[in-house]
Amino acid sequence: VSFMTVEGGQNLNFAIPSNYIKTLLALSDTVRPLSRVSSTVSAETYFRRGYMKYESGDYQGALTAFDSAIRLKPDYAEAYNDRGAAKTALGQPNAAILDYNTALRLNPNDVKAYYNRGLTKYILGQYNTAISDFDTVIRLKPDDPIAYYNRGLMKGKLGQYFAAISDFDSAIRLKPDLAKAYSNRGIAKDTLGQHDAAISDYDAAIRLKPNDATAYYNRGIAKASLGQHDAAISDYDAAIRLKPGNANAYINRGIAKDTLGQHDAAISDYNTTIRLKPNDADAYVNRGIAKRELRQHKSAIGDFDTAIRLKPDDAIAYYNRGSTKVLLNRTSEAKRDLRTAVQLAEKAGDMSLKAAIEEALRILE
Repeated sequence: VSFMTVEGGQNLNFAIPSNYIKTLLALSDTVRPLSRVSSTVSAETYFRRGYMKYESGDYQGALTAFDSAIRLKPDYAEAYNDRGAAKTALGQPNAAILDYNTALRLNPNDVKAYYNRGLTKYILGQYNTAISDFDTVIRLKPDDPIAYYNRGLMKGKLGQYFAAISDFDSAIRLKPDLAKAYSNRGIAKDTLGQHDAAISDYDAAIRLKPNDATAYYNRGIAKASLGQHDAAISDYDAAIRLKPGNANAYINRGIAKDTLGQHDAAISDYNTTIRLKPNDADAYVNRGIAKRELRQHKSAIGDFDTAIRLKPDDAIAYYNRGSTKVLLNRTSEAKRDLRTAVQLAEKAGDMSLKAAIEEALRILE
């Protein structure tokens, strides 16, 4: 389970309210196509042009217009902010941050520039400095629920789950119908082992947004953690109905079915996962385990072979291949796989897995 995306994006509605544009247009003396304006076009006109092009999805056109606005008015803080948004939309986040820096140098209390810079740092994975920007947003605008929500996401990315929950609490207090805040608070709680509380949050998210496939999927994971496998399967069913291409929902539904002894049905789900994600080593491992339960040992080993080819450091794949070879009396090969699995588990720092494999190897030897 991973945290959802930030809320708000780089939408210039935040930077330039639509009523501001309408007011400016109403003040114009004569309406003329922008392509026909004279060389005396003002910086503000270029700025408005940039806004409209951004809103239409023409980000390169918006960038060109904001360039012209800044050329005519080098201290135009809003133009720097909005040019930064256009650059982010064009996949130029580092250049965008330079524009936000300039906007803030010109206007140190510009909430929208802190906001947009924080979102862009999030895209770059610079979560700590992004949090700093949202700290400032919240100081300047303490009743902004989306600022708390986004800061919570960034704290979650850093593993600061209790702090993330606190921010999601604030977002929900300020905006009780913010479904994503419930969903992400549920993820944080689930990660902390608070599965019942997580399910309660997913319930709220689904009530507010009944077609949210991710909320059903995450609720299924929480229910599976509590051993409620039938209920988990029901949630995965809903997630798949709403989002048929979600490979993770199929593999998790397969695992739940495997746990209930429904191995053929589980294999069907793993097949779909592999069709959607041909390089998913975990899907091959799980399908191999299900086949082994059905005594399809050679086919199971084939799946473990593929998993190891895709993920050569997968201790679990080696362990399961070794365990399956034992059933075929290929004892020497099995020992080699189990010894490799022990080494890989130790390298990964998974001491509990290492101990379990060592015990299996001791029994075999």
